[in-house]
Amino acid sequence: MTLLIPSIHQDLVKSVRHVLSLAQGVGFDIDDIQISVVNELNVVQIENSERCQMISSDLLSVQMDNDADYRLHYHHGFVESDFPQVMHSMSFGDVYLDVDSESGRSDIWACREEVIKASSGALSLANTHQHFAWFIVAIILDFPLEDAVMLARAGSCSRETWPSTREQFFTPVIENKELGIRVGWAVRASSSFFPTLYKNSLGLYPVVDSVEWIERLLKQGIKTIQLRIKNRVCLTLHNKFSERFNWVSNTTPKYL
Repeated sequence: MTLLIPSIHQDLVKSVRHVLSLAQGVGFDIDDIQISVVNELNVVQIENSERCQMISSDLLSVQMDNDADYRLHYHHGFVESDFPQVMHSMSFGDVYLDVDSESGRSDIWACREEVIKASSGALSLANTHQHFAWFIVAIILDFPLEDAVMLARAGSCSRETWPSTREQFFTPVIENKELGIRVGWAVRASSSFFPTLYKNSLGLYPVVDSVEWIERLLKQGIKTIQLRIKNRVCLTLHNKFSERFNWVSNTTPKYL
């Protein structure tokens, strides 16, 4: 993997190397990552055998590259109340940092079409170049966008260590009318309720990894079962469950 950095931003090379060393210290493999400085380049590029990703920022150039995969806006001048209008022009990869908000400071980004996410905290961003280096490294290490944004904010405040405590991270925003954010469980909270569970009604509580086990246990009179399946193809799981759903639905478990 090769990281290409514009030659006029050599200071960024040092910051990225430092963050990579911190990543290596907590177990990330960075041996195949090469850093090169390139003339006449106004974006950061991450190249490997499968793809090329571009990261643009107003720290690199006054003109943002709209074709870049990620576009980090540090010098935008917006406050949170501006975003009902700003959101109309946002697309995947747009990240607005250190937005002034009622809760303090917010990072706001578009993770896919018409879906806006945000995190908030009290501290403003003190070192934008350090933050940018953390974001670049997070993308190199294959973090998804939302995790890269959260890690970059925490990392830029953690000084000489990899962030590892809750206090270093911003808090994800789960409800904000200005940004149109309301997570699924919050939307359904007023209309969906779990049944009341009493201690004397719980009894044996098996955790199983197949639909077949649910059938066996229901036949034995078990009424509280947790199905936990990892690393299975969703379609295969759906088909298996559908095949046996009619039988399961004819039993009377209290909780499934």
